[in-house]
Amino acid sequence: MPSVVIITPWNTGGGRNEMLAISAFPAEWTEKNGQAGADISLGRDRCLAFGKVSAPQLAALQADSRFAVLWSGESDDMPDLSAEAVQDAGALRGVIDNTHHADVARLATVDAETLADTIDVILTVNLYPPWQAGLSVAVDDVFYYEGNLYQVVQSHMTQVDWTPDVVFALFKRYYEIGAPPEPWVQPLGSHDSYRDGQQVTHGGFTWESNQDANVWEPGVFGWTNLTPPPATPEWSGAGVAYKVNDLVTYNGSTYRCLQAHNSQPGWTPVAVPALWALVP
Repeated sequence: MPSVVIITPWNTGGGRNEMLAISAFPAEWTEKNGQAGADISLGRDRCLAFGKVSAPQLAALQADSRFAVLWSGESDDMPDLSAEAVQDAGALRGVIDNTHHADVARLATVDAETLADTIDVILTVNLYPPWQAGLSVAVDDVFYYEGNLYQVVQSHMTQVDWTPDVVFALFKRYYEIGAPPEPWVQPLGSHDSYRDGQQVTHGGFTWESNQDANVWEPGVFGWTNLTPPPATPEWSGAGVAYKVNDLVTYNGSTYRCLQAHNSQPGWTPVAVPALWALVP
């Protein structure tokens, strides 16, 4: 029978606290998080489990969106596999994306040398206290919310409409450093404004806020465009339609077009100063 490592929700209905896999896919399941009932009631509702299932059960698990199969094989115990033997890192990351934020999926796969490394990351993430409304939180506290970890950047009392994923002035993604920036969203007030140094994508560019409490749209005020400008093309005499202020390079120098025209062989930026000006 195949062995599997899965992420499974908890089944808390009817006064029960057990892994959903136990009732949904009856098998020999061993829970790997060591979560207490109090943790489950506070919302830490996913765990890692190791089990042995039938081939039809494995196929059903892989097709069931409530579960994420992180590994399957014929070993009688949860193996310590090399990175080369584990499923392709990109595919494994995609599986983890089903239950956790992309930050966690990336962290759990990019530097992992073994499957055990990946599992350890997810275990560590799941053991942080869950965010909830009504908590008095301090700077640098870390909480689990919607599959990701968030760190407090301003002490405050949490409230139901100030969730960590939208109140950028109060929380930052714990693994944000080195992670791809998320799309810019117009802040509604100071609570979800952007902080100094925070990066976003907007209008096809990547931007970095250069001030705290930033509610401005990137490109209007308060942001630095981090996207490298496109490379200046080399001048061509093959009938290219140049417009005023177009830039080209020629013999290692940059020139700006002064008059719209179609280029011709011999009308080089050096030879026709009426059409091109050297950019200092």
